[in-house]
Amino acid sequence: MKNNFSYVLFANKSMVFALATLIINIQNIDKNFDDILCYHDGFSANTLDYLNKLVDKTTNHKIIFFKYTLQDFCNEFDLDADNLSNSTENFIKKYSHLALVKYKFLEHLKNYRSLLLLDLDTLLQHSPNNLSNIKGFAWSNGTGFKKKFYNCLNDKLPFNENEILCQIPNFSDKTPSPNGGCLFSSDDYDYNSKFFCEYTRRSQFSDPAAPFEQKRFPAF
Repeated sequence: MKNNFSYVLFANKSMVFALATLIINIQNIDKNFDDILCYHDGFSANTLDYLNKLVDKTTNHKIIFFKYTLQDFCNEFDLDADNLSNSTENFIKKYSHLALVKYKFLEHLKNYRSLLLLDLDTLLQHSPNNLSNIKGFAWSNGTGFKKKFYNCLNDKLPFNENEILCQIPNFSDKTPSPNGGCLFSSDDYDYNSKFFCEYTRRSQFSDPAAPFEQKRFPAF
């Protein structure tokens, strides 16, 4: 049986403080989630222990960690870690390879009915329970993600885009927000199809020099 709803976070070794802040914030604001799924680039045992101690022991919440190193990234994309293109190498040095694999949050829909991916410069101001009304795939305001998502392949989408693709509500239209910094998905479509996985994978990596607009955005 699937769990209901969880958060997905990505953090490298330099972002532990921001990750810890968001973990505390999520627990303070939202009492109705199942887990926090965290991709990292090889945290030490001490760091993992520190982060686990942030979990409210009066709840059933837990943090589930997934180690995903640069070598894992290169293996997935058939890249030579010692011979990356200049644009890819420069981007990874600035943002980490984890910024290029946000699509991996969809893999966890096999265990959860819905997931919310958040960048680490996010702070929740209220519970995102309103997202339960969304049936499909959604993102924060901005057209860049949708444009990139559609342009990476020329094939026709194997679903009705108006039925499953939408924007996450309650973001200010007057404030710029990152197109990859807040992604939501429910399991109400064929998220596990090879076609859809290829779309999300290639939309993330089709232009490694600038996979998503990098801007800070306000809490929601």
